[in-house]
Amino acid sequence: MTRLFGILTLLTVFCVGAVAQQQEGGKSGSKQVTVILGQNPMFNQGTSYLLPDYSKETTGIAQSDPGIYLNLGEVGSNSLVNMVGVQANYFILDFLDVNASFAMNINMTPEKNFVEAAEGYYGEALSPSQKYIQGKMTTNWYATIGANYRFSLSNKHLSPYGGVRFGTQMGRIQTQLPYTGEKDDAGIEKLIYSRTSKAGQMYSLQGALVAGMDCVLNCGIVLGLEVSPFSYQHSVIMVDPAGTYRYACDHNSIKILSTPTLKFGFRF
Repeated sequence: MTRLFGILTLLTVFCVGAVAQQQEGGKSGSKQVTVILGQNPMFNQGTSYLLPDYSKETTGIAQSDPGIYLNLGEVGSNSLVNMVGVQANYFILDFLDVNASFAMNINMTPEKNFVEAAEGYYGEALSPSQKYIQGKMTTNWYATIGANYRFSLSNKHLSPYGGVRFGTQMGRIQTQLPYTGEKDDAGIEKLIYSRTSKAGQMYSLQGALVAGMDCVLNCGIVLGLEVSPFSYQHSVIMVDPAGTYRYACDHNSIKILSTPTLKFGFRF
């Protein structure tokens, strides 16, 4: 909380300092690039909960509430020191801008086969066996587009606005089991008849109203604060989307006066 008050105080000081000088901002053709600080909008990026268990007779997610996996959080629980992503704005008119934002996180572990130990002629160990590593790739991304209407004030440094924003995001995990070297009780290598590849994914569609205030300094630095008066998100979670263990469930989220974010960027 102390850190939050410090950030807001710094923002206020910058804005008050800018009031003493007048500068036109938001002219048609202007561009703005902004770093957004606030709640991470991506899904819970562990995503191992999306993988099917072929050894069981039932399939689905472990928790009965799908919202647990969507990283939605509670209203007012945001951390304003987390970087959410980068937003680009373009002013098509003095009072109207269009914007887009995007962020992605990809992690990949190549598979590694089990390697048997090497023994010498008399049974001495020349090299130990090497454990296998399951291949895994996780992808998480989100993208938004929107438009803001800018209200005119006598102080040209301050730019209040209201707008709409639409977005989508996706999370996916896929694993590949390599050669494991596993043997049965008789010491014979097991033959694997089940699928060695597993996958799961989830996606969402979002719509929101936004309202905020930008403070534009003479050097083009932009400091701002934004909040969402209303937002709606529809999400779908899928286990084994292309297999016989396919399972899908929906989740809906409605928030009022949520997701406050800080903005730091440049207008040119």
